[in-house]
Amino acid sequence: MKKTNLIAISAALALVLSSGVTFAEVKQKGSVEKNYSTSSQMKTELQDRIQKQKDAIKAKLQEASNKIMEKKLDEQRKKIAQEYVVAIRNLNNLADRVESRIKKMEAAGINASTSQSLLDIANSKIEIAANDLTALQTALSSTTSTSTRKAILASVKTQADKTRTDVKIAHKALVDAINSLVPGQNKEKNATSSKESEGTSTASSTH
Repeated sequence: MKKTNLIAISAALALVLSSGVTFAEVKQKGSVEKNYSTSSQMKTELQDRIQKQKDAIKAKLQEASNKIMEKKLDEQRKKIAQEYVVAIRNLNNLADRVESRIKKMEAAGINASTSQSLLDIANSKIEIAANDLTALQTALSSTTSTSTRKAILASVKTQADKTRTDVKIAHKALVDAINSLVPGQNKEKNATSSKESEGTSTASSTH
């Protein structure tokens, strides 16, 4: 009987000890899983923090790049606009001088109607060039965000080319007006015209 009890007690003790080892293993396993989960979370948080830092640096670099591009574009704006401002101002000043010359010729009894007509054409061409310059300045003052910079530069180039072409046309028209003011040219034309009129009058009276 005592022997049987001892066997039962030994079996129970073995079962308890066995169960204790199992519980310890389970507890240890849970601790490992918890540590792994915490480590994985920390790794994810670290990666997120690094990515945010990278994004912040990238944004600052882009901002610095935009400022540099803006500065360069401002310099280009001033250079392009100033070039045509000076050109058109010179054309206007020259046209004023031609106008003054024509008035003096008319005061001296010289027929300057041809020169005046050519000057009127030149003035109209200068006005077109001036309107082109206004449109160019508007294009140059447009926003310069990264998404629109290429489109703006393309628009500026197109308008600058148009302004350049019309300035050349205005210049040529003004040169034609100036060439018509060659000393004696209008006077000779006027004299020839008068002789032709006299000849026609004489021929009419003879008949």
